[in-house]
Amino acid sequence: MRSLLLLTAVTAFCVAQPSPDEVLRNVRRTYAGVTDATASFTQTVAMRFGAPKVQTGTVTVKKGNRYRVETAEQTICSDGTTVWMATPASNQVLVDDVRTNGRLFSPDAFLAGLPAEMRIDSLRTEGNTGRLSMTPTGGAAVRTVRSLTAWVDLRSWTVTRVEYTDRSRTTFTILLSGFTFDAGLPDSHFRYVPPKGMKTVDLRSVQ
Repeated sequence: MRSLLLLTAVTAFCVAQPSPDEVLRNVRRTYAGVTDATASFTQTVAMRFGAPKVQTGTVTVKKGNRYRVETAEQTICSDGTTVWMATPASNQVLVDDVRTNGRLFSPDAFLAGLPAEMRIDSLRTEGNTGRLSMTPTGGAAVRTVRSLTAWVDLRSWTVTRVEYTDRSRTTFTILLSGFTFDAGLPDSHFRYVPPKGMKTVDLRSVQ
C-alpha cells in the first residue's frame, strides 16, 4: 500500500511539470494580453575583464514601442516615434528617432515575454520556477547572442530573470520584480519634457 501511494505521488508530480513548449506558450499568452506593464529591475553587466557593473531602476512599457526606463543616472523615454536620453549629471538630453532594426533586447521587447528567435534546449523546474536554456535560431538573435537562460514564474507565467551572453562574451543579467500590469498609463508618460535649463541635443539634425 505504501509503495502504491508513493508511486501515485511521483506520478502526480511528473504530470504537474509543464513541457518547454507549454511554458513558452503560456508566457507569450500572458504578455500578449497586456497593454502596459511596470517592473523594478536590476541589471548586471559582466565583461571579460574588469568588475561587473550594476544598475537598478524601473521600466515601464506600453504597446506601440513606448517605454520609459528610469535609473539614478539616466532617463530613457520613447513615445514610439521619438526617444529621449536624459542625463542630469551632464544637464543634457539627447533626442533621436526610435530605431528597432536588429535589436533583440530593448525595453519595449519586455511585452514580448521571450524572444521569438530563440529555441528551447532544456527546461529545469525548481519549485514554482522554470529555468529555460535557449539558443538563437536566426535574425538578430544569431548576430548578437551566444546563449540565453530565462527564469519563469510558473504561477504567473512572468519572466523574472534573464541572463544572456553576447558575441563578445559579455554577460547580461536582468532581474525583474514588482510587476504591475494594465494600469492604464497615459501616452504622456512616455514623452520626456526637459526641465528648464537642460541642454537639448537633437541628433536627427546632424545625421
